[in-house]
Parts: sequence; C-alpha cells; structure tokens
Amino acid sequence: MGSQQNLFTVGSKVWVPDAADAWEEGEVVALEGGGGQLTVRLGNGGKGQ
Repeated sequence: MGSQQNLFTVGSKVWVPDAADAWEEGEVVALEGGGGQLTVRLGNGGKGQ
C-alpha cells in the first residue's frame, strides 16, 4: 500500500484530503460513524472489506 494519508474529521465523517485521487484508486474515501459502527466507502476500484 502507498503512504499513509492524513485524515480530517467533518462532523461525524472522516475524509481523506485527496478524496478524488483516493476514489479512483479504490482507497477509503470516507468513514461514517454511527451507533459505534463504521461504514467504509470505497471507490470504483475498491475491494469490499
């Protein structure tokens, strides 16, 4: 995997700064917290986990 990307929080979501690039590479774009659970959204090239 590539270098670690810094994350920053917006409300209850965690975003990667270069969301567009990450989206194309199938990296994690956003993590949504709710009820102690996290939903990981991946780009088109991402693999489900």
